[in-house]
Amino acid sequence: MASKQVKPIPAKVQEFAEKMKAAGFHLKNAHVRLPPTSKYSPLYDEALEKNGRFLRLFYGIKSIFTNDGLDLVGFPKNWYVFNRNENGEKSNFFVIVEYSKWHGLRVMFTDPLKVSEDGALLNRTKILRNLRYDAINPINFGKWADLAVKMIEEVASHKPEDHYFFQSHSHHGYSRGRLLMDLLVDDGRSRERDILANLVLSNMDFDATGPHNNFFLPLFRDMAALEKAVGIVKVPAVEVTMPIKLGDPNGPHVMMYATPSAMKIIQAKYLRKRNLDYPALAPLIAMEDFMGCLHSRFNFGENRKEVAFAVAHPVCDPALPHRVGLLAAVMEGIITLEKAEEIISKFVQGVACFNPTNPVRKSIPTYIPSHDDVLNMLEIGYEDAYQMALKEKERLEQLDLTLRAWVLKWSEKLGFLPYRTIDMLNMAFAYEMGKYGAVPLFDADSHHHPRIKANRDTIGPFLSGWNVIAGSVAHSPEGFIQALHDAKAGKISIYPEIFFEHEATSPVIARERTRMSITEHVQGVWGAYKVYGLHGVPILARDVAKALFGQASFRDAVNRIRSLYQ
Repeated sequence: MASKQVKPIPAKVQEFAEKMKAAGFHLKNAHVRLPPTSKYSPLYDEALEKNGRFLRLFYGIKSIFTNDGLDLVGFPKNWYVFNRNENGEKSNFFVIVEYSKWHGLRVMFTDPLKVSEDGALLNRTKILRNLRYDAINPINFGKWADLAVKMIEEVASHKPEDHYFFQSHSHHGYSRGRLLMDLLVDDGRSRERDILANLVLSNMDFDATGPHNNFFLPLFRDMAALEKAVGIVKVPAVEVTMPIKLGDPNGPHVMMYATPSAMKIIQAKYLRKRNLDYPALAPLIAMEDFMGCLHSRFNFGENRKEVAFAVAHPVCDPALPHRVGLLAAVMEGIITLEKAEEIISKFVQGVACFNPTNPVRKSIPTYIPSHDDVLNMLEIGYEDAYQMALKEKERLEQLDLTLRAWVLKWSEKLGFLPYRTIDMLNMAFAYEMGKYGAVPLFDADSHHHPRIKANRDTIGPFLSGWNVIAGSVAHSPEGFIQALHDAKAGKISIYPEIFFEHEATSPVIARERTRMSITEHVQGVWGAYKVYGLHGVPILARDVAKALFGQASFRDAVNRIRSLYQ
């Protein structure tokens, strides 16, 4: 996959590039010529065939277009990307330059100032720097460029050269114009260029995001090529739904990271074998057996690791099926807390501590039935069922005490009030799992990334927080996975940097980093309706039909349908 500038660089951009080069910033060839679409047509067509002829025709889902003249470029043709990292010798810091003979030169970059250094107090114009030079500028271009480069150097110093940023969880929406929901690959709503622009604007070094239950090779290769052109490492990643028991269509979501060679094997051997179509529903993989199998097969000694795991959203939005969070599954009695901790101790390198897509201050109590509740739930005369219900009541009471203690402990240490919000529970659980070496992670779980435009006040979800690798790390998927294992062994530091509202009583992202324009909000709502309603509901309905008619008895069918939503 070759990279090349699509047209000659304008004189003012060349002059600016020379000054940037003197300051240690390199102009990247960010316009990538990708292989013709026809190369991937069989894979796209194979995915589309699973949707059935009726749905493809009814919803206008057509076979992948065959315009081989189309080149998917990383950025608009008049954008130029600078990075202080040339060959992996230091971490990334990006500057985007847009040139137009009508608008002049526009320079855009963001300030990575840490929360501990009052980064959470930055207003939007300080987070997102927009500089502009046009015909009415009162100073000459050379002087203006010197001042701009000086500002860039100062802001870039806020990110140490040996601190590497990464996102551990997010989703894709399209692949070369095809909606990934139609391909049964993922349920995001963003296009490749918008995801790439948000990664660049937030100075990411590693992109460890990926679809639900599917390593879709065309999408990975395209994103890897686009990101490599500017200096970002694309790590093969999949959010795997792992049921506690084999055959359950739902279960805790776990991010799985692997080397490219290992991920191809995992896709062929495990992820392709599914009997449900909706992207977030489970492959036929039982959690503990699957993680144990991959750990023993792909991790060889201390210094050669090919697979790593991170628990996603331990407790998630109540509007979603509860059991997709590991801690929520514990609260519902699907798995014991002891077993969940054992799995984390053996196999897991990270645990999500904060997910900005959750309701901000939604309180999550542990439901504990009273003695009268137990009696009312049971028919008199079933002594064994009565005793089981009393044991469940005892289990919930003990779990409630444990969770209260964790929230009280970690809310005090992290500077919040001990409200049992979803994300306070997640933070308490994630930091408590540090006793097994698992690192807490910012869990963006972004499904929509806004279109980035120069000189427009747009901040995407990747600027709400990120994860930091502090120390030496190889600039490759192998290096990233090894760093996660080394962090669990205490050899390197990995920690989340989350921009919480200043003096917040509970974990809440600062308003300056979450504000959207009316246009962006409308685009997000329309994208959600299109993906989850217009295109997603028929797929989910088909899964419900499979559950209804593919069981040995009506009761089995009802239980299976219920498990899709629990």
